[in-house]
Amino acid sequence: MRAFWPGYQNRPLASDVLRVHLITRQHPAVTSFFIPYRCIQDEHFGQSCFNFEVDKINYRIMRTGCFPFVKYYCNREAPIDNHLTDKFFTILKILNLGIPCLLYGVIAWFLVQSVTTYYINGSKVILYFLLPEED
Repeated sequence: MRAFWPGYQNRPLASDVLRVHLITRQHPAVTSFFIPYRCIQDEHFGQSCFNFEVDKINYRIMRTGCFPFVKYYCNREAPIDNHLTDKFFTILKILNLGIPCLLYGVIAWFLVQSVTTYYINGSKVILYFLLPEED
């Protein structure tokens, strides 16, 4: 359904944004940020916990949709089986009807302390941080 939204196919993939950020930050041990839905193609939709490799470094990604954002928490660690954790969080989100996720997204607007802008495949993507990232 999202593929029918105007300009959706021209947006960068969420994984491309994630990869660019992790490389630009020189593979941080931990990072956490929000990406507006309107800036990306969300190919991670339905995934709450997964492994993501960048330059042969694995990150455990905790991801949740919290409208109007997608929240990513990235922790550098060895690959593990995230199947049960992913299913647990998916079931939890369904049971609570996504209401806490929606509230988290709305409240995040008021708590953002810093932003970073990337241009990926010609598209402007803004990442929002609750805590400033240190270099």
